[in-house]
Amino acid sequence: MINKLRKYLFAVALFPQEAPLAKRLEILGRHLKPKPGGVSEIDPAVLLDRGVVTKHVEKLGGIIMVTPPNGQCFTVTTSPLRQDIEACRPTPVKWMLEEIDPATGTITWKIRTSPQDFGTQVSWKVPYVIAKTLPPEAEFFKANSTPVYFKSCVPTLANGDTKPRQITLTKFDNKKWIIKFPETDETVKSQKINRMPELFEELPQKKKEEQKPAADAAGGEQGGAGEQGEAAKAPPPPKKETPIEDTDPWNIGADRAYEMNVGNFLSAGSMPPGKKGYCRYHYDLVAGNFSRGHVECHRTDEFLYMY
Repeated sequence: MINKLRKYLFAVALFPQEAPLAKRLEILGRHLKPKPGGVSEIDPAVLLDRGVVTKHVEKLGGIIMVTPPNGQCFTVTTSPLRQDIEACRPTPVKWMLEEIDPATGTITWKIRTSPQDFGTQVSWKVPYVIAKTLPPEAEFFKANSTPVYFKSCVPTLANGDTKPRQITLTKFDNKKWIIKFPETDETVKSQKINRMPELFEELPQKKKEEQKPAADAAGGEQGGAGEQGEAAKAPPPPKKETPIEDTDPWNIGADRAYEMNVGNFLSAGSMPPGKKGYCRYHYDLVAGNFSRGHVECHRTDEFLYMY
């Protein structure tokens, strides 16, 4: 009897399946706190647990309150790695740092309001920053990146400048990264290989075409007497050494990007200027918007790769 009643309650649709996304989000927003598109933060009390902060920072997270209407149940899919949550009464549903989409900086769930409902994608902003890193001993194309989480990202503007000239990133254990930008942005000059780090794979080696001996006019392919029977092979050209940075895979493409020496990235103490390695950065593609962007550094003192 209980199961039949539960199925009946769950079967009540909250909105028509063909309802447009804007309407679905508007209706769902009445039953979610914060509303979709809003900002969700970590409870400051949770940050007092030093064990979680230092050992399992990826499990830190915030709460979205899901409050279905009377006689209605929601099924909430928070992550492919977590079991769906069925909420038939006011239910606090947790999100975790490891579930943040690093590309958008948002938490995205799917909420279904009935068995016939295909689900609605619902997102919230979070005021946190994620970096992807590879340790110095790793190899490009052969290693998976490790995330680093930051609780704050504070830009510092130069006098009269609208672009940040320094960014201070603070981790949850209060350790800081500092990225100092040059006074003048310099576009990327070198033609380094661009490849997304998620696609680390072996680069195919180009096979050199074998040079066939040129047939002599007199001897032809049949061969002739003496030196006319086979054309002499030209000596191979000297091998040109390619700088190791020019073979690195870059997430940030060379177009519309700037570069600087890796000494501008300070993650563990100080790094002397002129250290081997480069950083690339770019601002948001919206003209005149310098409040958002990405930074990528290769061959630092602490990482092979940081994005």
